[in-house]
Amino acid sequence: MKLNSKQTIRSRVFSLWGISAVARIMNYDFCPNAKLLHYLKQPIGFVICAILASLSAGLFIGPQGFVLMWALIALLAIGGIWPWLSLRGLSCEVAFTEHRTFENSETIAQLEVTNRWPIPIYGLIVEEDFLQDVVDQDDLVASGLQRVPGWSVSKFTWRLRPQRRGMLPPKPPELTSAFPFGILKSSREMSVSKSGMVWPECTALSGVPTLKGGCSISDGHLTDVSGFDGDTIGVRDFRDGESMRYVHWSKSAQMDRLIVKELQTNIQRNIRVEIDLSPETHFGTGSQSSYEWAIRVAASICRQVQLHQIGVELECMGLPSGHASVSTTRLGLEPLLDFLAMLPGLGLRAPGGNGGQCRKPFSSVGAQMGKQNILICTENSEMLGREGLNTKTVLITNEGFDQGLDYEFLTEIQKRNQSGSKLILTSPVSAAKQLEEGWQSAEFLKV
Repeated sequence: MKLNSKQTIRSRVFSLWGISAVARIMNYDFCPNAKLLHYLKQPIGFVICAILASLSAGLFIGPQGFVLMWALIALLAIGGIWPWLSLRGLSCEVAFTEHRTFENSETIAQLEVTNRWPIPIYGLIVEEDFLQDVVDQDDLVASGLQRVPGWSVSKFTWRLRPQRRGMLPPKPPELTSAFPFGILKSSREMSVSKSGMVWPECTALSGVPTLKGGCSISDGHLTDVSGFDGDTIGVRDFRDGESMRYVHWSKSAQMDRLIVKELQTNIQRNIRVEIDLSPETHFGTGSQSSYEWAIRVAASICRQVQLHQIGVELECMGLPSGHASVSTTRLGLEPLLDFLAMLPGLGLRAPGGNGGQCRKPFSSVGAQMGKQNILICTENSEMLGREGLNTKTVLITNEGFDQGLDYEFLTEIQKRNQSGSKLILTSPVSAAKQLEEGWQSAEFLKV
């Protein structure tokens, strides 16, 4: 009997869940507070066990066991003292050539190592996560240095591809060494002379939503609405109290009454973007979570509308109390992208914060004055159903981001639920393409 699509999806989900459950059981630490067991998994644990075994052999079997015991003790001493001494004569400084870059874009790191010892140093490793999307937060990215000559200043260059937004490096990296035996590892913190900023990855978009407005300001966009700026769009009769400088004298002489010029008005072009970043509404982990994709969508939209000389007001809901939640493009796009890059991660804070603000509706006053509202949230957000006038919604569904699936039924969900004012993102694999295609649709861009 042929299974339907829902049965097939359910069986795949259960099989994946069973495999992941077995993997979690096999890798579960049943004694997390037993530090002794942790050391037994390291090379030093093997050497200590060998020393104890040799001591027992010397006591109960023969004196040859003591010879092996002292040899192992000397091995342990050399393996611990040599790395410590070699790092004491080194000073290290790291710098990143690009001050700002995007996620998954290549950047160059330069390392300068000064060796004050007369002998060359081998086995040096630079360790830090460097904004990599690792499964285990304790895993570090290691980059080995081939050789540092004695009494020299050596420069090393390597290429990095950060997979997460934030400050690069998140914290000062460490220069480590376990040479020559790899038994004990010594480390020394490196100084950072020039750090970098990793912006959220932006999807290339085209076009902007149609804007309306009537709020006259000193710098904005000219429109063919009656005002006091720009070119002449018509004439009309003079009204009491109007300035004489707008009088059209030739037309007044022709009509034998006062005629004034109708000029264009300078309206404010502004888009308001709101993101619901409440932890309880998001799904997935790491850089492919719905939380991170909501930030990427906001960065893509803000970048696109700012390229069209449109102002952006960005507000993030659900952030920890005391954390800045509002940014604009008044000083340019770079400060806004810096703000998005430094937002706290989903796994780095507890639920809470200003999530209560999510219950407020959009301001319809702003929409009437020419502001286009764009809401970015998941389907569990409290802000859904409270959209005000002139609002577009980018909705992130749960299935693809929670289970990490990207089957055909997700595309069907996207096609079935997407409408003129709602853009659906169904999975991290296809989110960028769905955002690009949905944004370009005439139904989403028009008012």
